[in-house]
Amino acid sequence: MPRPDLQSVPAHLHEEIILVEQNNLKDAFSKHADAISFLREIPDGKWDHRYAEGKWNIRGVVQHIIDAERIFCNRALVIVRKDKTTPLPSFDGDEYEFASKSDKRTKEELISELATVQQSSRKLFESFDDEQLMTRGTVNDYSIDVNALGFVILGHTLHHLKLIREKYL
Repeated sequence: MPRPDLQSVPAHLHEEIILVEQNNLKDAFSKHADAISFLREIPDGKWDHRYAEGKWNIRGVVQHIIDAERIFCNRALVIVRKDKTTPLPSFDGDEYEFASKSDKRTKEELISELATVQQSSRKLFESFDDEQLMTRGTVNDYSIDVNALGFVILGHTLHHLKLIREKYL
């Protein structure tokens, strides 16, 4: 599926979609695992670094990427399956991070879990045909199609990797 038209996507998601360089979802998902290579190269000693008071460390950022990708995939599945009874509310990333206990997890555990989640996401989106990818649903208070959610998943990861490069390393 082609890149979503930004006019059909809420403005707060534009930045993430724009970060995805590929113009179709399948090609974009093929580059998703690049995050794993990048994260493996970060020295162990940097994983506890916080660039400012109250900010997450790299462990927390990676846990957030994992949690958000799972939530976004759930949203896509609910929409594709035309489930009108399951609400798709927003989520508070800070609350999730606080409850995650990511500080107790190793770099290897987080990277392994992220790789598994990414593979699962790719397989989920590969299972959708064009009609399913164009299915629209309501998330929180906005309408979005499943194809755009795929680009959001990929762009969300890219957004956080960019922040890691710019603020943590």
